[in-house]
Amino acid sequence: MEQLIVELRKINYKYADRVLYLLSYVSCDKLFNDTMINYLRLIKIKRDASKFKSILEKIEKHLLNKSHFNFVIDHIPSYGVLSGSEVLERIGYSHIKDTLEQFGKLITFDIISGTVYAQFADVNAASYTHNTINKMLLHDQILHTSVVCN
Repeated sequence: MEQLIVELRKINYKYADRVLYLLSYVSCDKLFNDTMINYLRLIKIKRDASKFKSILEKIEKHLLNKSHFNFVIDHIPSYGVLSGSEVLERIGYSHIKDTLEQFGKLITFDIISGTVYAQFADVNAASYTHNTINKMLLHDQILHTSVVCN
């Protein structure tokens, strides 16, 4: 499956990179994997961008449910006005880490193609963070968060 995603990556590199990242942590169930390979082969023939995105979303959801991550933020902008500064600044790893740590003990997190995958020590911290920042406007992007129930 990974090889097919790499071959099709140029169709939607952001979703492809996210799925390839998750595949480095966890693998798909065999039946699910075989089914997705068949879909990816058809997409390779037809070059259907919307279907590719749809399949990658299904794979991402499957992998997240099997992973250690319990919180996701979509649509992190590259720049934002930091609190109290009024200056547009590049949003980096440390900004995200500092923000998430205000909600609970953070075990691990990573940023891939504008998406944050995080693992809080307590799933309640993930839920609280979701309830607090979901649909919040950060610079010119609306954040979309979700709690992953593993």
